[in-house]
Amino acid sequence: MKVQVFQHVSFEDIGLIEKWLYIKKISSLSYTRFYQGEVPPSDLDFDFLILMGGPMGVYDSLQYPWLSTEIDFVARALKEGRKVLGICLGAQIIAASLKAKVYPNKYKEIGWWPIEVLNCPLTVDFPQKLKVFQWHGDTFDLPKGSLRLAKSEACLNQAFFFPPNGLGLQFHLEVGRKEVENLVANCGEDLQLSGTYVQDTESMLAESEENAKILEKYLFSLLDKFWDFR
Repeated sequence: MKVQVFQHVSFEDIGLIEKWLYIKKISSLSYTRFYQGEVPPSDLDFDFLILMGGPMGVYDSLQYPWLSTEIDFVARALKEGRKVLGICLGAQIIAASLKAKVYPNKYKEIGWWPIEVLNCPLTVDFPQKLKVFQWHGDTFDLPKGSLRLAKSEACLNQAFFFPPNGLGLQFHLEVGRKEVENLVANCGEDLQLSGTYVQDTESMLAESEENAKILEKYLFSLLDKFWDFR
């Protein structure tokens, strides 16, 4: 398995996904770091494309011109049959590449909040309710031809599967305490907002270590089933 990662900011990396990749004994792991001015590869010489998060929105292409390039690249990768996983901003990029609308959500969701998991071949091992990590203000319409995998009180479209090779997660299963600390350090202004679904920093950090241990098995199960789905 050759893996390509698109990273939008230095403080949002693949976290626990890296452990899964090495369990799978991948042959290569390459990065495109847009925040350093890097550009996507000229070809599709990979099997699995992972799109990470970031504080920008897909509609911010004037400030971040690479967003338009990335959206076009993802549309091509999906069309050519590459597996594409998007997390947070990455999920919104997949949605945009499939011509779905991306826009501000009614609520900001920040911290550890429960989702309701819906029936799907990828989520058969998941409980109906699962607490996951959130840090987003945008949402997206469900792309045509995709299946909704999860929803929450604050956000209807928490995850979707575009069979057989597209998977978008608005939430984070890949984070541990270190990744949460990085978000707090770099996006702390969001925590000054009052809101029904904005958790206080102390509680967020206190929950991170234990929750990450719980989420790892669900992350690995999801990735296994997504990779094997044909």
